[in-house]
Amino acid sequence: MAPCRSLVALVVGCAILAACTAEPPPPVPTDDAEPWNVVLLLVDTLRADHLGAYGYARDTSPNFDALAGESVLFEEAVAQAGCTFPSVNSLLTSRYPALFITAEERYFGIPEEVPSLPKILQAHGYTTAAVSASPIVANNPTEYNADGGFGGGFDIFYEGCQWAPADCLHRRTAKLLERLEEPFFLYLHYMEPHGPYNPPPGHPRTFVRPYEGQDFIARGNPNPIAKMIYSEGPKVGVSDRDLEHLVDLYDEEIRYFDSQLTHLLDQLRANGQLERTVLVLVSDHGEEFLEHGHIKHCRSVYQSLVHTPLLIRLPQGRVEDAPRGQRIPGPVSNLDVVPTLLDYLGIDAAPHGLEGESLRGLLEDGSGREPARVFTAQRYSRALLEGDYKIIMDFEDPDDRRQALYHLADDPGETRPVERLHPELFRRLRRDLLLWVEAQEGDAERGVRAAREAEKQLKALGYLQ
Repeated sequence: MAPCRSLVALVVGCAILAACTAEPPPPVPTDDAEPWNVVLLLVDTLRADHLGAYGYARDTSPNFDALAGESVLFEEAVAQAGCTFPSVNSLLTSRYPALFITAEERYFGIPEEVPSLPKILQAHGYTTAAVSASPIVANNPTEYNADGGFGGGFDIFYEGCQWAPADCLHRRTAKLLERLEEPFFLYLHYMEPHGPYNPPPGHPRTFVRPYEGQDFIARGNPNPIAKMIYSEGPKVGVSDRDLEHLVDLYDEEIRYFDSQLTHLLDQLRANGQLERTVLVLVSDHGEEFLEHGHIKHCRSVYQSLVHTPLLIRLPQGRVEDAPRGQRIPGPVSNLDVVPTLLDYLGIDAAPHGLEGESLRGLLEDGSGREPARVFTAQRYSRALLEGDYKIIMDFEDPDDRRQALYHLADDPGETRPVERLHPELFRRLRRDLLLWVEAQEGDAERGVRAAREAEKQLKALGYLQ
């Protein structure tokens, strides 16, 4: 193990020991002497650029857009990975993916010794509950997660809605909200718009047009395309119309989730809980429709996969001049969610080894990191986003490290590399990205080997093609 990784392990180990042996302090009271609740909504596979609030032409998200009008919307939030594992691990622990990918014993869940948001809040007197439709983010073993392992820190982890639509989560959540003792932390993991793209039969189709083509496309199933690309499966012809139909169905799933979002908000209002609650909506990754030759997710670090929504709503009845309808430009990271919540709850983040930063300054007065820098990793690719510039390096072949610099403001689709136009910036960002890879993974080859093993495991389980 590289010295830097050993040092990190030592520091984290000491922090964990201190957290376990010291008497946990009570929650710091807010101005009205009552701690806030926290509701964290994770919408699996939701790319930001398919939401109205992020500029999408289709009306996929009227309720999300309305919620954004009374919240703070981060315009350039970035996930730390392009796959549910380890993106959710990173989100809930504020630790980079390498901690989970390069572990000697690969384990999809969050290791017991790693602090996570539910563990921290539980130690500070919070009632903690989760309702997850995900077969990856599960407490008990599932078809796609042989270990489970996401239940640490949760008093209740409900898995009866696995793969079920959002209304199942909300029926269970309505019952929970009536009996959860405050303050509580509630984590909801939705599977819309994860493939196959097939919104419930009762949901009215808004975007789907008549389609006469391949049966698997009609059913919203991109897996045959993935098998052809990644697993030498049978060749299937894919026309522009086929892709349009998949996108139509994907957008219908977003519209269905959005129609359900209002039910949760209404329940919180009816219970009088909304104005005692910090609400966060985020995604673990986006989805690709053959941009850059990829389909589905887990394969790249392009913006179509890692640019995800991030919305934070503060309890407006409790925060003087609570920000409403603000849009925060510039890159931020999913790693920043946990530090931000702990900051607002008055809980010291220092003992927990977090690698993100609180966004409270950005929310309240625009102060924060200058320039903002966000790192992300998936499969063999690593990326650094600084301001409008993003560098991507591919480490699959150690003798041929493909690399490119993009200017996202002019080229949001990442199709026109500009490293020749900005050689000094390119060299600096490449150096900084390599230093980050070395600090996180020891060396790039180690990270590639770990990524290959994780991919094999996901393929063996049938989650990847």
